[in-house]
Amino acid sequence: MVFVLIMRKLKSYLINNKLSQAEFGMQIGVSQVAINRYLRGLRFPEPEIVIKIEQATDGIIGPADWYADLYPRPCKQGRAT
Repeated sequence: MVFVLIMRKLKSYLINNKLSQAEFGMQIGVSQVAINRYLRGLRFPEPEIVIKIEQATDGIIGPADWYADLYPRPCKQGRAT
């Protein structure tokens, strides 16, 4: 489920910023094929690529998106969910 959400978020980012998969791949140092595989859930980016994605998207898509199980989001009472 988490991976589906990040794929949608990345796809929306590319569309909203009028970036092709190839252009975004060039920004972060991976191929268009790698971006396509991320978007289809066939490949998971290495940690250093996750950081490059965070930098390229100005923090819109960061490690907490990719590793949601490791970064629990606090609930309203201040406890992790």
